[in-house]
Amino acid sequence: SINILNEYGETVAHAYSANNLKLLDFDIGEYLISFESPVTLMPGNYGLGLSVYHYYTGSSIDSIEYFYPFKVEKENKNKDKEYPWATVHGYIEMNNSWKIQKIN
Repeated sequence: SINILNEYGETVAHAYSANNLKLLDFDIGEYLISFESPVTLMPGNYGLGLSVYHYYTGSSIDSIEYFYPFKVEKENKNKDKEYPWATVHGYIEMNNSWKIQKIN
């Protein structure tokens, strides 16, 4: 699993691979694991957490609680768009769509 944590070590996003609920069986060697997720973080300080654990029991095999600290700035790289409010609301900007419909 991989976590995105805030600067206080609290998990703000979590993802895991259950591999279709089948246990993985690895030969001895080095492996590269890739992960992608379209998540939009609000401005702030974050880090990553990584865990390898037994899916059914939850017992940890290995973990790194907090590594790769990074900062999401209030403005983009080109400095032409800034986060619109003085106070950040939450940690993740959710992908969403709204529908407003008059009922009377």
